[in-house]
Amino acid sequence: MHKTNGVVFDRSNDGDFRVTQPHRIAEISNRKRATYTENIIYSATTLDDLRLDMLPRLRNLILTRGPNHPWRELDDEQLLLKAGLFRKDQETGNEGYTLAAILLLGKDETIRSVLPHYKIDAMVRRVQMDHYDDRDRIDCNLIEAYDRLMAFIAKHLPDPFYLEGDARISLRDKIFREVIANFLVHREYMNAHPARLIIYKDRVETTNASNYRVEGVLDPEKVVPFSKNPVIAKFFAQLSWVEEIGSGMMNIGKYLPHYTPDGVPKYMDGPVFTTAIPLLYTGIARESVGKALEKRQERYCRRSKRTTQ
Repeated sequence: MHKTNGVVFDRSNDGDFRVTQPHRIAEISNRKRATYTENIIYSATTLDDLRLDMLPRLRNLILTRGPNHPWRELDDEQLLLKAGLFRKDQETGNEGYTLAAILLLGKDETIRSVLPHYKIDAMVRRVQMDHYDDRDRIDCNLIEAYDRLMAFIAKHLPDPFYLEGDARISLRDKIFREVIANFLVHREYMNAHPARLIIYKDRVETTNASNYRVEGVLDPEKVVPFSKNPVIAKFFAQLSWVEEIGSGMMNIGKYLPHYTPDGVPKYMDGPVFTTAIPLLYTGIARESVGKALEKRQERYCRRSKRTTQ
C-alpha cells in the first residue's frame, strides 16, 4: 500500500482514482496481502459459539468419501483442529478458532457479531424486475447456506431427464452444485459487498466480492486456479461438495450443453466475481448472456470508481 501526499490511489486501466473511503482502502489492502482473511483468529470464540450439533451429519458426509477417512476417529475438537479451523499464529503466539470456523459452523449470533454485513440474497426476478418474485435472505453458516441455496434452485428451475451411461443423473444438481459451492468458497467475506444469486428469465447470475488476481472475462480453458479461501475449500472438498480447485468450471462446461443447448457459461473476475449460467427454456442467443454480464460489471465498476473520488 502506497500513498501520494497522504492520499491512496487505485490504479486501473482507466487511470488513477483517489480512494478515501476506509472500506475501499481495506479492499485494496486485502487484495495485496499475502495471508487469507479466513485465517483471522478470534481468540474469544469457544465451542459454545459453534454448531457442534451439525457435526454428526457432516461426519456421515465425510465418510461417503470412504469408510477409512482419516477424520473418522477424531473427536469434535480434533476434527476442527485437523480441518484447520483452530490455529496458532506462529509469529504472535495468538491462537483460537478462525473466521473459517465461524463461517462454516458458527451460530447465527456468532456470525453477526463478527461480520455484521454478512448475508446472501437468493432471488427470482422474472416478473418483478425492480423487486423480486421470490426471495430467501440467508444469514446462517455456510453449511446451512449451501443447503438453502440448493433448495432454492430446486424450487425454481427445471430438471430434465438425462442418462449418463445407464444411470439417471440430475443435470440441475450437477451444474448448480458447482455454481453454489464456488459462490460460497471463493467469496471475500471481509468485504461488505452483498452476495447474490438471482434467477432471471434467461439466466442464473451470482455475484460476490472477490480478492481477485486477474480482472476481466475468464476463459475456463486458460484460467489458472487460485483459491480465495483454501481452508473453507478443503472442508467443502471433504463433504464432496467441491473437487480440486478449478474443476468447477470444467464440470459446468461438461454438463451445461445438455441442460441448455448451445449454452455457454460466462465468468468475470474483478472487485466482484460474476457467474452467468444461461437457462434451458428461453431460446436465448449465447452472446446475450455475455452482454448482460458485461453491462452489469461495467455499471458496478462505474459506481465503484465514483465512490472513490
